Amino acid sequence: MRLFFIILTAYIIPLPLLAQTLKGRIINEKGEAIPYATIYVEEIALGIVSDDLGEFQTTLENGQYTFIASSLGHEKKKIPVTISQKEATLEIILQEKV
Repeated sequence: MRLFFIILTAYIIPLPLLAQTLKGRIINEKGEAIPYATIYVEEIALGIVSDDLGEFQTTLENGQYTFIASSLGHEKKKIPVTISQKEATLEIILQEKV
C-alpha cells in the first residue's frame, strides 16, 4: 500500500508543473477594454470569457494553440499562440464591424 502512494505521488506532483499561466487582455483599436469577449482554444475545445476589464487568465500546457477571439460588434480574430514559458501575456486587438 505504501508503494502505491509513492508511485501515485510521483505521477500527481509533476502534473501542475506542466501547466503554464497565460494572462491577457482584449481591447479595441482605440485601446479600450472589450468586456465579456470570448476566446475559444481550438485544439482543446476550451472557452474563456474576459472580465469587465477585458482581462482573462487560463493555464495551458506548453505547445501551439489557435485562439479565436470574438465579441458582439467586432470582427472575429484567429491568433496562433505558442506557450513555452512559465507565464505568458497576450494582448488581442479586435476591429469593430462596419
